[in-house]
Amino acid sequence: MVVRTSFGCEKGDPCFQDFIDAHCMKKDTSYDGTEIESTVTVSIEQCHEMCLRHPDCDHASFSHDDDRCLLKSDKVTLKAQPGHYVIPKTCIPRCTMDTVDFAQMDLGGVSNVNSLMDCHALCLDKPDCFGVVWAKPFENNIYAKTCWFKNAFRVDSTRTMYYGVSMPRYCLH
Repeated sequence: MVVRTSFGCEKGDPCFQDFIDAHCMKKDTSYDGTEIESTVTVSIEQCHEMCLRHPDCDHASFSHDDDRCLLKSDKVTLKAQPGHYVIPKTCIPRCTMDTVDFAQMDLGGVSNVNSLMDCHALCLDKPDCFGVVWAKPFENNIYAKTCWFKNAFRVDSTRTMYYGVSMPRYCLH
């Protein structure tokens, strides 16, 4: 069985790992706990969306063996379960993503910004800024130290930017 997100990433693709990381999923694990709904789904992303819509869902468990989504209301014991993903209802993504850019999400940019934290501070002054991508100082790079403001971070818009680092507006420091 091939695990896909609705954006077409397959298990093993770099974009799939980004999707897993961005949603704080745990691979090859499951929680014992109260099951509130079980459905055969098309994608791991739909499973997450089902949990978001259900008022009693704490997390979901997705099995790539049979595309089954289990919504659960509590966590009892975390156990190893190959082929399963634990999907929390809510997630604060990792603060920085090295070499990741979010294409076509630009709100503009500023040159000569000395650090990612300076770039992030500029984003906080813009109400429609969801996050930033900052170009690290890199030899012969015309975009070095440029800060781009982004209106969204979407899995389907990711691309590799070898000298870039991205950071959402709201993250834990």
